[in-house]
Amino acid sequence: MVVLNTEHEDLERFRALLGDFLSQLKVEFLEVSEDELSIGWMVEEPFLEGEVAHPMVVQAIVHAAARFLREDAPQSQLDNVEFFQGEAIGRGQAICTVSMVKKGATVSHLQGFITQEGKVKAHGLYTVQRKDPLYIPVPIGTEEEVLDRIHQSHNIQYGLDFVSVSQEEAKAIWHPKEEDCNPYGIIHGGVSYTVCDTITGVYATIFGKSVTRNGSAYYFRPMFVEEAEINAKVIYRDNQICRIEGTIVQRGKVCFQALYTMSYLTH
Repeated sequence: MVVLNTEHEDLERFRALLGDFLSQLKVEFLEVSEDELSIGWMVEEPFLEGEVAHPMVVQAIVHAAARFLREDAPQSQLDNVEFFQGEAIGRGQAICTVSMVKKGATVSHLQGFITQEGKVKAHGLYTVQRKDPLYIPVPIGTEEEVLDRIHQSHNIQYGLDFVSVSQEEAKAIWHPKEEDCNPYGIIHGGVSYTVCDTITGVYATIFGKSVTRNGSAYYFRPMFVEEAEINAKVIYRDNQICRIEGTIVQRGKVCFQALYTMSYLTH
């Protein structure tokens, strides 16, 4: 059951779920109950791509609202996401509504909608799972030692090169090739997914032997045979799994984003 406080306290809790970049987003609670949350938000700079809301901002708002409906939101994780945006969301107020479909002790299923001027523009289905923190710090060594260990122990293909790594995040440079393109001259989506999975998977191994359990991906822009930057950031880690967000940036813009869950091998 979601714990309702004063409107100010609830707004602050919601902003914390949005993250630092979206903390200044103008939002207001329109309706709050144990099983439904309705939020009004302003589509305006600097959260636009051209004259419409950036797709990543739209997703972040619905994701945060889904997590908010769990009283243990800081300890919950989106375990499965199906999100679809049918139409662009223009300047002005938009409304995000998330409702509980089925609530369990550890797993809840929710649905969310973004509407503007009475028309549904995006919708999503979510599985939110409570994860008790079992984070175990692992001494990984200095950045130079880790990079050297990665390059010696992994035969990394696809024109990839790690350039920095820490307990929380890693960065790599990707040099796509002509053979990575589809017939339209842009990078094949399967290649983007595999390359990002490779980086996040190799990164996860610095904490222990692991394999990819699942992943969900979003394609925002086409990519070309040009240098791209891949960032991998640890979202959650315990003694069984490691959940890592991977993004590919080209020409200064996010073109691809995925959330991978890595399982540690116990045998």
